[in-house]
Amino acid sequence: AVVFHRDGNLRPWISQKTVENFWYKLLNTCRDLKLCLLKLQKYRIRSMADIMHLLCIMGLIDKRKAKEGKYIIESFQIQIHHDLLFDYGKMVAIEFTQEKKSINRSNEQSVDLTKHSPDDNSIEFKNAVIRWNELVIECYQDKLDRIKSDSDSDLDYECDPYTSCNGHMLSWLPLHMIKARKFSAVVSLLSKRSFLRDRIEFRGVLGGTKLYVSDIKELQKMKQIEHEGSN
Repeated sequence: AVVFHRDGNLRPWISQKTVENFWYKLLNTCRDLKLCLLKLQKYRIRSMADIMHLLCIMGLIDKRKAKEGKYIIESFQIQIHHDLLFDYGKMVAIEFTQEKKSINRSNEQSVDLTKHSPDDNSIEFKNAVIRWNELVIECYQDKLDRIKSDSDSDLDYECDPYTSCNGHMLSWLPLHMIKARKFSAVVSLLSKRSFLRDRIEFRGVLGGTKLYVSDIKELQKMKQIEHEGSN
């Protein structure tokens, strides 16, 4: 909910595989969450797909089978069941970050997590969002490395689409980069002709153009927020 949303749409449909890859990355890079994964195995929950199935049974997420793009195979997509789950996810992100800080200060007096101002919560949430979007970007690093540069010959662009990208990457990766404050990287990605070609092919001329406009507006807004915050 916290990572996969856009302004004005807190419940977008997201590739289930993408979410599972993100969870796997998160659980295996965070030492504290690794312990949770071990505990879940006692209840025969051994994979990200098992967690997804449990959330569906509990009614926390909706699931559908869908096909995006004329070359993309049919696959499962998920969305959170209600907008309120975004607020719950935000609260969990703040609490998790604060608790992690308190553990790191184990040699000091225990920290009362209730004694935080709204500004503190805002900072904690911002830091969690940045880090978690960085993890999504890491999931796609190998694909980013394979994206062709503008110096490639025209013959290279005759290859089949989606050789370097997939559906979520084409629709969402620039936004993940913006949320992770990777401003130079997102400008570089949006400038790649291969990325533009695949995005237009995937979303259509109108849909692909709208995404570019949305990404640029979001980039300008985030840079303005960062500028104001530094003053």
